[in-house]
Amino acid sequence: MLTCLLIFCACSQEPSSADKINFRSEIDVLLKNSKKTITNTYKSDFFREDARSFDKNLALLSYALAASTSGENAVQTLNTMRFGNLEQHWNDEEHINGCSYVIGHRKVDDHELVAVYIKGIGYSVEWAGNMTIGESGNHEGFETAATEVYSALKEYLEQYCPQGNLKLWITGYSRAAALSDVLAVKIISNGEVEVSQKDLFVYAFEPPASVSSDTVNNEEYTCIHNIFVESDIVASIPPTIESADYGLCRPGVDLKMDVTVDGLEDSLHKYVGKDVDMPEFTPGDGYTDPTEFLKYFLEGLTSATTDPEAASLESREKFYSTIQSRLSYLAEVLMKNNRAGIGALTEFISEHKDELALIIFRWIGEDGFYNDLAPLLDSCGTEYDTAELKTACSIIPSLYKNTDFDIFLLGFVADSSKATNAMYTVSCHYPEVCYALLNAQAF
Repeated sequence: MLTCLLIFCACSQEPSSADKINFRSEIDVLLKNSKKTITNTYKSDFFREDARSFDKNLALLSYALAASTSGENAVQTLNTMRFGNLEQHWNDEEHINGCSYVIGHRKVDDHELVAVYIKGIGYSVEWAGNMTIGESGNHEGFETAATEVYSALKEYLEQYCPQGNLKLWITGYSRAAALSDVLAVKIISNGEVEVSQKDLFVYAFEPPASVSSDTVNNEEYTCIHNIFVESDIVASIPPTIESADYGLCRPGVDLKMDVTVDGLEDSLHKYVGKDVDMPEFTPGDGYTDPTEFLKYFLEGLTSATTDPEAASLESREKFYSTIQSRLSYLAEVLMKNNRAGIGALTEFISEHKDELALIIFRWIGEDGFYNDLAPLLDSCGTEYDTAELKTACSIIPSLYKNTDFDIFLLGFVADSSKATNAMYTVSCHYPEVCYALLNAQAF
């Protein structure tokens, strides 16, 4: 009886080299502050095709990994797909230009398929690295983090795949998508990892611009597939609009998921849930849809100024010299200690929303923002350097000196629908929105 039972169990399990594996995973539904379980299928056939041809099924599988709700879920997903020797690195020391990632491998025919997952959801102080654009060249924060992953990948290949004959699968969401793009460019251009583009599968979801447009010819990187919602504000920053081009771009092929407001709602209801709705979008001031509003919004944010003491986003040079260090430090202190600072600040604003005009007036004065923020950080145990925090908080009165920028923001106070429209473009970055549209797109 025992022998029969053992034979039955062995036969009922898929072999470690299974070419088709069905499994379930979770993604965040931020519009409802909940999660959704999605079904996925791994097939080795996906990786037998030419990586330069977009494959929607592989995109959906890649998204299931890239949009994992936690690093633990990503590890479980890779294990389920029979990837072994998982090398895990978590940014526990909270370096702002660091990142968390997992590398693993499995066999596909006579090839070693190596998967690289970069964490793009639920990270903390790395958010400050998003602000570290740098003065020139590639986005500095993304470049630094991607170089770390690149070095780890080379060491991994040396240890586990010394014979070569590689296929690489790289995927990430949001910040991790930008790192995936930079990593892929390094692999292709440096020539230290022997893999052809037909075997380099890169699926980047909602990526910001990451590489220098002066040095990258997108036509040289056709194995990189950038999938994003055209009205997603995160995928539009750093700005690439004509009036304020920061000299950064996405390498590879852009696949824009552009839909009408009704079309997005229909996709959300079909693929995520009947009760999941976007913020209401209202046309106005020359814009009729979210994509047009996004351009209007970016042009307003990057308004030029003639005041040499004003902080400005009008160019990369101005951002670097007047904003970057202050904004980066603010982001760091607000996001560290398990995001305690941003939670305390959000609660403070919510509790004093009836006094918001007075608060803003106070914050544009010298040390006004610091005098409110420092006690909030103290209350939640977040450490900071007093002098650095004061300097960082001075960004608010410095921005206020930019008259055109200030007038633009006052327009949002006068017309509350604009704030809702801005929230709409932020929501276009949410995991469930990308998932719904990815399913709905014919490509």
